[in-house]
Amino acid sequence: MKDNFLENATLGTNKWWQYVLSILSAVAGIAVVNMFINQVLPSFKSLFPDNGFGKNFFTFSLVLLVFGVAIIAFLVTASKLHQRSKMSFISNQDKFNWKSYFIGFVAWGTLLFMGLVISDYQKFEVFIANFNAAHFITLFFLGFVAIGIQSFFEEVLVRGYFLQGLHLRIKNIAMLIIINGVIFGLLHFGYGLESFLSSWLFGIAFTIIVILQNRIEFVAGAHNANNLLLSLVFLDLSEATNEKFSWAINWVDFSLHIVALLLLVGVVFMFFKRKHIGWSKKSLFLLGSILLLSQQSFSQSNSISKEWINKNVHTINNDSTGTEKFNFLKEEISGKRIVFLGEATHYDGATFASRSEMIDFFI
Repeated sequence: MKDNFLENATLGTNKWWQYVLSILSAVAGIAVVNMFINQVLPSFKSLFPDNGFGKNFFTFSLVLLVFGVAIIAFLVTASKLHQRSKMSFISNQDKFNWKSYFIGFVAWGTLLFMGLVISDYQKFEVFIANFNAAHFITLFFLGFVAIGIQSFFEEVLVRGYFLQGLHLRIKNIAMLIIINGVIFGLLHFGYGLESFLSSWLFGIAFTIIVILQNRIEFVAGAHNANNLLLSLVFLDLSEATNEKFSWAINWVDFSLHIVALLLLVGVVFMFFKRKHIGWSKKSLFLLGSILLLSQQSFSQSNSISKEWINKNVHTINNDSTGTEKFNFLKEEISGKRIVFLGEATHYDGATFASRSEMIDFFI
């Protein structure tokens, strides 16, 4: 192995067709498994309970099957074609570092959990209200393996294989990290603009960590924690997989995500980097500045929110007991048969009183 993880590509041969065939091997593995699943899906799905637990168990099982085949197909093919060891795509050491993996899992899982509870506490309340210890433990261990394999596949492919291959052509480390982040962002562009930008910055931070550590185990564990925490607590998997493209951005979530990434990179740089990182402090400063400037730019969204508020918000006089105060809604809901009412908080009695009066107005 090379001292510098990025230079492991020089251990073998690097023809363009070798990269194409290696990637196609993973695509072919996924395609074959999907065709098999489509044939047995009705009978296979009937094995699982028809509830939230059953749906998640079924989804995790599919993820385990699909990406288990994909990672095996990719590593076997890439190792054979490039004539180098499978571990050379993962580390500059000969053995997998499980300690680094679990440190990454705990470190990012903790930071992400704190940010999500702050930005999306209502979903956490729903999770607590419906908590079932037996179901959670079962899904946690199955998800740890299934999501772990899925996230490990992405890390090996993007921050192992692609990163090393790009380094053969791009020697400027800052540019290498930015481009690798863009690749990771594009893989998640189908879910919307926020997904792309978050994944791009996620990719930048995780690539910095890979270079600091000369291995991908830490970020593979962190990536597992990211996807597992979201799928178990804060997302409905069936809805997430069918999510449509959106240009909208949740600025609170976005800003907290960047702050967490900055903290993670800082923790790794202070406590978990290898001695020989092979690149300048100038590059680190440049990439850190990108994350900081991105976070600062999101604070400008407040002016947009104020403009929207001034245009759309109406003042209601709660001292008035009649429904005339809602007359401004007649034009807004004209011709509408269904009206959805949102909820700003669980704890304000005046809000619920106004909602009740508003329902009387609609009737």
